[in-house]
Amino acid sequence: MFYYPDTPEHKSYVERLKAYTKQEYAPSWAITGYIAVQFLAEAIQKAKSTDKMEVIKALEGLTINTPIGKQTMRAKDHQATRGQVWGTTAKVPEYPFPILRPVEYIPADNLMD
Repeated sequence: MFYYPDTPEHKSYVERLKAYTKQEYAPSWAITGYIAVQFLAEAIQKAKSTDKMEVIKALEGLTINTPIGKQTMRAKDHQATRGQVWGTTAKVPEYPFPILRPVEYIPADNLMD
């Protein structure tokens, strides 16, 4: 979501995405690919290689900083520990469309096993 979380890292990401897409409200789906590329780039740097097996090994247990906070690629199942947002959709004066308000972040760490 372009309005959550309210952190300097996320605001910077959203502003760069808005500039790139030339849209007033940045699309929320783009961050999934952005984070995936961050993981790949960090794993290649860690592995000092683009060899598939070396990159996979480097990804296992890798924690990176993302616009939505730290994310870890679990070694046992190759799943990232990305939680989900939850909330009630509400009309607000700031936007011409409904948004989640309040937004609740549900961490995935305790739900993935």
